[in-house]
Amino acid sequence: MLTLNWLSFPELSIMQLYDILKLRSEIFVVEQQCAFLDIDGLDMNAIHLLATENDKLVAYLRIYQYQTLINTKLTNNGIRFGRVITANHVRGKGYGKLLMTELLNYCNTHYPQHELNCSAQYRLKKFYESFGFIEQGDIYLEDDVDHIAMVLQR
Repeated sequence: MLTLNWLSFPELSIMQLYDILKLRSEIFVVEQQCAFLDIDGLDMNAIHLLATENDKLVAYLRIYQYQTLINTKLTNNGIRFGRVITANHVRGKGYGKLLMTELLNYCNTHYPQHELNCSAQYRLKKFYESFGFIEQGDIYLEDDVDHIAMVLQR
């Protein structure tokens, strides 16, 4: 059975943080062969969605609020999500879809007036489009992987 938990950074146990960083490294660094600085300073202000199965982390994402410039004034009007991952051994179970559904429900409840966006790997564009996200701009290279900005305006 899959259990979903939203936790702020201070609420994470040391083991949960270790498991998050380990799974992110397994997927992004090893599997996708992408050398990049995963510990980017954003985790401390993020809210983390942990999906566990039999007390083992199998899927994950994080969200954080960011500032944008509107009429020459900075405003906290956006929510960005990222580091969306599913462990290799549970792929095909629909956990990515469950994460996204939980993300949308959470944001609808806690951030109903905020734009939701991400920097998506281009190969996953159709996946995010299935949840109503639309592409913004051109394909760009991020850590040697094709990405596209995607947004869900509400």
